[in-house]
Amino acid sequence: MTEDTELLEDFLTEAGELTVGLGPALMELTNPDDEGHAINALFRTFHTLKGSAGFLGLDPIVSLCHVAEDLCSLLRNGEDATPEDIDALSAAIDIVESQMLALQQGETVPVAPDSVLHDLRVCVERDRSADAEADSSAAVETPASNPEDDFEALLDAMHGVGDDTHAVPPAAADAAPVAKEAESAEGPISEDDFEAILDAMHGVASESAEKASAAVTAEKSAADAAHPKSTKTPAAEPPAAKSPVAKPAAAVPLQEATIRVETARLDTVMDLVGELVLARNALLAGAAHSGRNKAITILDRVTADLQSAVMRIRMQPLTKLFARFPRIVRDLSRSLGKEVELIVEGANTELDKNVVEALSDPLVHLVRNAVDHGVETPAERLKHGKGARGTVRLMAKAQGDHVLIQLQDDGNGMDPNKLRSRAIERGLISGEQAATLDTQACLQLIFMPGFSTREVISDVSGRGVGMDVVKTKIDSLGGEVHLVSEPGKGSMVELRLPLTLAILATLMVTVSDRIFALPLSAVDEVLRIEKDDLTKLDGRPVLMVDDEPLPVFDLGLWVPGNLPYGQGGDRSHGVILRSGQQKYALIGARVCGREEVVIKPLDESLESAAAFSGATVTGDGRIALVIDPAGLLKCGPLPPIHMTNL
Repeated sequence: MTEDTELLEDFLTEAGELTVGLGPALMELTNPDDEGHAINALFRTFHTLKGSAGFLGLDPIVSLCHVAEDLCSLLRNGEDATPEDIDALSAAIDIVESQMLALQQGETVPVAPDSVLHDLRVCVERDRSADAEADSSAAVETPASNPEDDFEALLDAMHGVGDDTHAVPPAAADAAPVAKEAESAEGPISEDDFEAILDAMHGVASESAEKASAAVTAEKSAADAAHPKSTKTPAAEPPAAKSPVAKPAAAVPLQEATIRVETARLDTVMDLVGELVLARNALLAGAAHSGRNKAITILDRVTADLQSAVMRIRMQPLTKLFARFPRIVRDLSRSLGKEVELIVEGANTELDKNVVEALSDPLVHLVRNAVDHGVETPAERLKHGKGARGTVRLMAKAQGDHVLIQLQDDGNGMDPNKLRSRAIERGLISGEQAATLDTQACLQLIFMPGFSTREVISDVSGRGVGMDVVKTKIDSLGGEVHLVSEPGKGSMVELRLPLTLAILATLMVTVSDRIFALPLSAVDEVLRIEKDDLTKLDGRPVLMVDDEPLPVFDLGLWVPGNLPYGQGGDRSHGVILRSGQQKYALIGARVCGREEVVIKPLDESLESAAAFSGATVTGDGRIALVIDPAGLLKCGPLPPIHMTNL
């Protein structure tokens, strides 16, 4: 890895952490109780990004951040940010994020559109004019020194950097001689010298400052004596006597609360833990006498603790993901002429890093759908007795080995009959199929590819791909999507997601000499059945459970030479699985018990088998296919799958 590559990776890491806070800080500008923290955070971020990008020669980022920094600098003077200011900064943040993404993907960094730069400059000129008018109508006063501004200006002065936007304040100017004197001495500035500079910057005369000044002068005199540079050497003046000043206690270095770890290293550790889990399973399966029981018990406990610890390393809070949505809601509601408030709860809930990253697109679709389709315009809300401002609530909470994410709005909700009619119009279902759909089934129609209630395609919606993307992505993560809606009162979408994708809790079942793994999260019930418990409905076999007919899948038909269930007269287990809101029964198998497994990808020859999501190695060394509950439904009641090569 070259030095330039390392610098670029460091910049991307730092920039990624900085840009996360841009969106929340921008939204805080409208908070009257903010006291300037938000605009200071925005200014610091743009200033830091500009400096780091300039060091790497990334001119498009420098140019954009410079103009955005100018606007933030003016807003720091106490002026309230206008909607136009926030719009301009919001567009700048979008461009900065796209530039970072392009840089990360090895592409050319795009130049900010002229329209974005123009809007920023218009806001800068307007705010400067407003400041000039305020100065002409008010008495001229010396502004209070801002320590943060003084420090930035001092660093610029020390390095000979001039910026027409940030003038050196009086305090920094007073500190400049001390800084120059310290800088002219050989070697780096010491800690005491730096303390003296800070004291001088704030106009504080301290014992350390005097000592530092005297030390610098003495060192300089000694250097001049050894290496004369001029015919005139100023004499060092002793410090004036004064009463002792208490020296502050030495600052204790802060320990880093976090550490950056390469994802590849974490993946390696996770793979090793997976192998350890498999070894544990093998020992448990081969324990024949009590002499090894104690050792196996200890191994089991240590493995579980190690597994939990490694999983926690991969965990990330949803804070970074949720932080982007306030700005999305604000920009979208303004473009649609709506008033929408976003309430975020449970952002500290943690999920596996891979799950958090995969949730980005689905949640964006859900949030945009809630604002566009759900919340009404102010006029419509007032007409129906609601407040003009709508509410979208984004919540997350841990629930056992899963996390629930709910997105709820108080909009107009969904009418099942309208959804049914719309699906027929689009040719997604027939009239006969629509007649058999209940309320919940009608709501599920919005997840069908090509479904949309929009008559006209817009920049926001109408193409019928948003909710389909959500369902597909959540299914691929082993999660579930649940939808509840009431006309006139709003809708709620609930996502149920596993904490991690690396290790899966399963229920192991066997058919003859073949073994299969069922995700335990999808198992509702295990029961013993007889062949008389099966009946037929519309020519298809069903199992009656609590007076509810459930479709039946006979796993026995997957094993070559095996008789269909019931013909042998043997008793068998029935496993009730759940996929979304649909339940069905697996029969023809015997339940072995629960086992945590490490999922491995399927061979290319089996990738097209929708009924399976992967494979694993059991404790006794056999290969077990992991059944995908959602994919199994797509195969029909009797999946035509042959596994003679396994």
